[in-house]
Amino acid sequence: MGVDRLAEEHSVRIRWRAFPLRPGIPVGGLPLEEALDADPDEAWAVVRSLRDTAAEFGLPFGELRRVSNSRLAQELAAWAASRGRERAAHDALFRAFFVEGKDIGDVGVLGALAEDAGLGRGEAIRALEARSFGELVDADWARSRELGIRVAPTFLRAGRRLEGVKPYDVLEAWFRGDTLSNSF
Repeated sequence: MGVDRLAEEHSVRIRWRAFPLRPGIPVGGLPLEEALDADPDEAWAVVRSLRDTAAEFGLPFGELRRVSNSRLAQELAAWAASRGRERAAHDALFRAFFVEGKDIGDVGVLGALAEDAGLGRGEAIRALEARSFGELVDADWARSRELGIRVAPTFLRAGRRLEGVKPYDVLEAWFRGDTLSNSF
């Protein structure tokens, strides 16, 4: 992934922050059409766009049929970051949702994903049930509102922002501060 390559080639520390991704989705999730408030053709167009983007970056992508409430997943990621396993947790969460179609709002699923990321299942479940990282996620959500962030991913550096998934050359040029064309 471009972010990983950027971190390796430029000795950059990447800090993931939680962002409110459809916070109105109830526990248990919703069918894609309902979550997007779209007819089946529109929903399929969104999935096709996501699938095309994933293919462009060489990422696997499964059948996206439901949208989960991602709040607890974000709390799991914050907990994993406190244990030095942030990237592993993000990888497990992305794979679970976008490839395997799992409900990343389910505590049991999240416990198994924590284990996949090299963390303790029981400890993860206890942290989620206690909402130990809820305030941290709340603070990230508030910060995203203050900064006017509207989309994930959004990259911030030295007062500049870059929104959306970008090819590595665009991401690197933005990082270096090069003037970018409006072609993306």
